[in-house]
Amino acid sequence: MKRLATALAFLACLAAIARAQSIPAGLIIEPVKPFTAVIEGPQPQRVDLADATPESRADLVRWLVTQLKPGTTLKLAALEYNFGGTVFKLPSGIPIVGQGKGKTVLISTQEDQRHYCGFEIVGKGVSLSELTLVWKSKDGLTRGGQTLGIADPSNNGNTVARFKNLEVVSYGACALYYWGGGKGHRARFDGCNFVAGRWAGCIGAGSGDDSAVLEFQSCGFLADFSRFGGAGGDMGGPPSNTCGFVVRGGQATFTDCSADVTGFPGTGQPNDPNGPAFKLAIGWANSSLGDTKLPTYTYKWPYLTLVRCVANVKANGAEKAIDVWGENGTTKAVGCNGSGVDGALITEGTVDQSK
Repeated sequence: MKRLATALAFLACLAAIARAQSIPAGLIIEPVKPFTAVIEGPQPQRVDLADATPESRADLVRWLVTQLKPGTTLKLAALEYNFGGTVFKLPSGIPIVGQGKGKTVLISTQEDQRHYCGFEIVGKGVSLSELTLVWKSKDGLTRGGQTLGIADPSNNGNTVARFKNLEVVSYGACALYYWGGGKGHRARFDGCNFVAGRWAGCIGAGSGDDSAVLEFQSCGFLADFSRFGGAGGDMGGPPSNTCGFVVRGGQATFTDCSADVTGFPGTGQPNDPNGPAFKLAIGWANSSLGDTKLPTYTYKWPYLTLVRCVANVKANGAEKAIDVWGENGTTKAVGCNGSGVDGALITEGTVDQSK
């Protein structure tokens, strides 16, 4: 009876909302248990969703962001929200705030990697904070997958986003993936952690010349295939490298950040796409770094700038471990420590370490 009453109350609330011209700007999802949707107004209405599933909670969030006015903050309770196999296009002008990393968890299992990340950035004014975002395959098999970013080739560019205190995890290829169409993307990341099986983060050649700008402050990047998978899908398979962050286009600046990367010795099993050992384990790479090597650029871009960053890279069976690789463009590392003797950076290519 309780579940029936809850469902009836929920339907009654949605009907009341549908009759309104628009939802008041005060609509929130309260960060308390039981999980409650609150529509503020002369006669506030509440819907107890304590018995809701992660899927139904995600459906409610999808619907709410289509109804809220820009400037409204959507606060999510410390629960799981499973968006399933359909991409969640992050709303513009509607900040989404959780209750902290590992507490408010948004999950995606969508596998159209050629066109979308699980949580796709599509406009200006995207803002997420105090959340964990997770991509994983729906059947638990090892394959590629991107959690947060831009993969849509039809993206017109000039997106603007701000992220604070996020944990972004891909049980697949890439946690943060800027690879879509268009130019002029802008994003700022503060206190975020990125975790994946292959590349923890990437700004790709699809971002175009040097007009895309990503800034990272006090962020961590962890790549470990043995723990998080990452082969297969459109990321190619098997991987020949693993990396904390790959710069293939635009400008990326890291201040007080860390990269922890562990290579993979391969399974050694015949006919296993992950049988061979990785060739490279890299902290930060300004490189084409594909499974099929692209021609070396002759431009000053891409730009990779590291300030007071720390790299901890372990070969673990890979052919080579590199803290910072300056293969293309312009790479600068100031006041950084690495995996070498007495904390020296292990570099390859051209890396400017002058102050």
